[in-house]
Amino acid sequence: MNEFRIRESAVRMAREEVLALVAEGRLSWEDLHARLEPDEISLVQEMPPSLNWYPIATYDRLVTTLMDVEGGGSSEYLVERGKKVVESLTAAGLELRIQEASLHRESADPWWARVGPALVTLPSAIYSDTNWLLVPGEDRGRFTLEVTDASGLPESLRHSVQGVLECLATRLTGALVRVTSGRPSLDRVVFRGSPA
Repeated sequence: MNEFRIRESAVRMAREEVLALVAEGRLSWEDLHARLEPDEISLVQEMPPSLNWYPIATYDRLVTTLMDVEGGGSSEYLVERGKKVVESLTAAGLELRIQEASLHRESADPWWARVGPALVTLPSAIYSDTNWLLVPGEDRGRFTLEVTDASGLPESLRHSVQGVLECLATRLTGALVRVTSGRPSLDRVVFRGSPA
């Protein structure tokens, strides 16, 4: 099996947040050295141009550092961070997909015919070597999203994706949606959305 990887844009965002903690004096270089591998320290100091994909373990260590320093070790911090990621991506081009789904909110098609593809497209484009299957419910915002081949998906990412999906589903359906997540087996992660 290939090494589980994540898009450069996600690593770049986490790197910038870690550097901000260092600049604010909330995280020392010594503490960062203790948390990261030597090649990851080099990455934080200067990101190489256009690698496109990075090892998920690197990203996991960066966001775990953020969770520990900014979020007091709480996984809820990662859920909230995932929501903020959607907001920043919205500014960078996701808004068109959200607007398209909003225009057709009241059509006769089931809600997931318009919204469902966006719920799967974003996560599957960011993480490599996983399969994402959406099982929609009849109620607007009710769905199950199952990720298989997910043994390389760390828990930090499960919580982050939970926040991403909650924010996306809420924006796309125009109604508050709550998302929970679990790992029934090592290689399977399940996200469940329901109207709030």
